Amino acid sequence: MTSQCEEGDRAGIPRRPGRASARFVTSVLSTVIVATCLVALTTGAVHGVRGTTALSSNRETASWELDVRYWDCLDVQAHSLVAPDQRVWMDTTNLVALVTLIRVFGPWAALVDSPRLARVYVTVRSGVARGGCLGTLVVGMFDGPRGPGSVLRTGTGASMPGSPLELPSTPL
Repeated sequence: MTSQCEEGDRAGIPRRPGRASARFVTSVLSTVIVATCLVALTTGAVHGVRGTTALSSNRETASWELDVRYWDCLDVQAHSLVAPDQRVWMDTTNLVALVTLIRVFGPWAALVDSPRLARVYVTVRSGVARGGCLGTLVVGMFDGPRGPGSVLRTGTGASMPGSPLELPSTPL
C-alpha cells in the first residue's frame, strides 16, 4: 500500500521544471554551436580555396616556373665546370655573386674557405649576351701551365636568353 500511496503522491506533485528545461536548453545550445562551427569551417575553406586560386594565377605560376628554370640553368652550368669531388672556392668580393654561388654550389659541392685548398675558383658574370642564364654565366678558373687560375672556363649545357630583370623578386 505504501507503494500506491507514494505513486499517488508523486502523481499529484508536478515535476521540477529545472531538469527538463536544462536538458532542452543544453540540447539546443549544442546544436547551435555545432551548426555555427560548421558554417565557420565551410566559410574558412571557401576563403582558403579562393586565396590559393588567386595566388596561383597564370602570371604567378609563370614567374615561379621562370625562377625554377633560371636556377636549373645555373646548376647545369655549375655541374659542367666542377665535379662533385672537386674542392671549390667561391668569389667573396661581391655579395650578389656569393649568394648566387652558395645557392648553386652549396647543396652538392665541396666548398673550402681558402684558395690554396681549392681545385677551382668559381664566380659569376652578369650582363652576358650569349650563353648565360638570363644574362648570368657561371665561370671557373683552374690551375694551368701558366699558374694558378690561368685557365678560364665558362659553364655550358644550358642557357636562357633574357635579362635578370625578368626574374621574380625574392621576398625578404
